[in-house]
Amino acid sequence: MNGQMHTLDEVRLQADAVDLDGTNGGDLLIGTDGIDTLSGLGGDDTLRGGAGGDVLDGGAGWDVADYTDATRSVRVDLQNPAISYNDAAGDTFTSIEAFRTGNTVDQLRGDAGDNHFSGGGLTDRLYGRAGNDTLRGGEGADAIYGGLGADVMTGGPGAGRMDRFIYFNAAETGAGPGNRDLITDFTPGEDRIEISRIDADITQGFKQRFDFIGDAAFSGTAGELRFDHDAGRTIVQADRDGDGTADFEILLTGTLTLSATDFLI
Repeated sequence: MNGQMHTLDEVRLQADAVDLDGTNGGDLLIGTDGIDTLSGLGGDDTLRGGAGGDVLDGGAGWDVADYTDATRSVRVDLQNPAISYNDAAGDTFTSIEAFRTGNTVDQLRGDAGDNHFSGGGLTDRLYGRAGNDTLRGGEGADAIYGGLGADVMTGGPGAGRMDRFIYFNAAETGAGPGNRDLITDFTPGEDRIEISRIDADITQGFKQRFDFIGDAAFSGTAGELRFDHDAGRTIVQADRDGDGTADFEILLTGTLTLSATDFLI
């Protein structure tokens, strides 16, 4: 997840055990179906609590709460843990840097921190909320909600499966480097950026939709949506007040040609 490669030493709980400590190296700690306490200690660890309300403490290093073995859909909600369910129900997290799910239809919901979420092989929903989040949908048609902050979002592989990048308000991505979201693998004609919940023209009453103008320059009319190319990247820009400058932007990796159908406006 953090770009480091390391070997995990596997440690499993026995059926009658409830506490397990790792080492100062990279460990894979695997719990039981009961209430387990997994402590990674040092190193970059992967903690699989399984069913039951588990206590996952990564300790030092880059540590992952791993739900890839779950056979039912998992929801992890870091802001409202009471609504987490199935294998994540009742779990608590200390010094966990990343969360990962498997081949079930899952939800990972963040908090004000810089969350790192990875979905699995089916349709997942990832919610970054606040913070500068890193969200990876994995295979399948995923719905990714970056929320506030400058987020890095990756839909993941899966030809012919639409990944949706969904915005609720204009404050969720800013303008300029360090302020705007990045989508790393947007595929025109397949994926979609949904901004229909945002009022495109703040100079009028009620809510207006965006007017997609392709790669044409802003005309000084509020509500225009366009794209531009810069150094091998594509920048989506929106002018909500008609001053001819972008009020919010979304950066896409690659030199892409976008059309109105790439958006829900």
